[in-house]
Amino acid sequence: MQDKKAIDLNAGAGIAVREYQTDIGPADYVLFVDKTALGVIEAKKEEVGQNITTVEDQTSGYAGAKLKWINNNQPVPFLYESTGTITRFTDARDPKPRSREVFSFHRPETMRAWVEAGTSLRARLAAMPLLNPQKRPAAELGLRDCQEAAVTKLEISFKDNRPRALITIVSPLVELLDSIRREKEQTLNHEHFDTLRRAEWDKDARQNAEALARDFSAWLLANREQLTALTIFYAQPARRREVTFAMLEAVMTKLRADAPRTAPLRVWQAYRQLENYQGRQPLNELTALVALIRRACGIDAKLAAFDDTVRRNFQDWIMRKHAGTPDKFTGAQTAWLQMIRDHISTSFHLERDDLDMAPFDSEGGLGKMFQLFGERTDPLIAELNEALVA
Repeated sequence: MQDKKAIDLNAGAGIAVREYQTDIGPADYVLFVDKTALGVIEAKKEEVGQNITTVEDQTSGYAGAKLKWINNNQPVPFLYESTGTITRFTDARDPKPRSREVFSFHRPETMRAWVEAGTSLRARLAAMPLLNPQKRPAAELGLRDCQEAAVTKLEISFKDNRPRALITIVSPLVELLDSIRREKEQTLNHEHFDTLRRAEWDKDARQNAEALARDFSAWLLANREQLTALTIFYAQPARRREVTFAMLEAVMTKLRADAPRTAPLRVWQAYRQLENYQGRQPLNELTALVALIRRACGIDAKLAAFDDTVRRNFQDWIMRKHAGTPDKFTGAQTAWLQMIRDHISTSFHLERDDLDMAPFDSEGGLGKMFQLFGERTDPLIAELNEALVA
């Protein structure tokens, strides 16, 4: 970090300069990597957090401005808005640049690699050659029909600048493959069908359930400083609104590698037995994981399906919004808010980008939400992210 009056770009690979002069005024921070200006930060007070996206045009202005003391012929590519708690990032090289929330600023090495790649990831995805432009039968490509159809849908999503569709398709596929592997791990005795090989949940069932719950909690505690989602749940629970699908996927991936015995659906059954839970099953393994983390770290006193928690919080939030005011949500607005509720029930967090994916895209996407809510759009997204995972 350097002051504008004491700039030394030779001091390190990554330099942040405060109040750097441009031809339209001083930028809060300009980020240099290898003496080249690659980033601009627009810093705001924490109370601006819910409306942080409203200053994106200001950041873009500084990114495209002429910087003093250096010869920058191209706009600065990496744009940030930050309150210190909330940080949003835009890669201006994307086909359709738009901000997304990030957990921290990117390292100089990361920015250098992005620049050396020439174009952004989204630009490269959009430019990928098609698998089957001639619409040949899948068998001629060595694929099954469902495989060819899945790849084609991904290609369409990439062309439309919706790379998150990859998560939507791959995650269920991984779960399916894991399930097949687990089936193959079963041991069958074809000669003695009347011999019971395992009686894990029938014999000493409570002790087994308690041991499984303890092992799961111990794994969470051992990894709470290595995995961002666990750090937030255990050390900074008020920031639960910042936990994203990708953060939880990272927890799931490490859990599968480190402790496959504590698979979330298996631990769920243990808690279900221990607490005599009579409610609904989780929607999928990832929502089971979130519910179990909440239970293990004490956010929830008893086991509860995550989607039930979200629905209850949504109902409470609507009632608070309507209390004592004649200005209630219209039917169209309520239907849109319910779509957001259902999205958070399965994806845990909503970002602007998500509004250009199903089911929002078929209803008009981000533009439709602005039409329904106007300037309240961004504050509502931030508010729902916080209220629904409380």
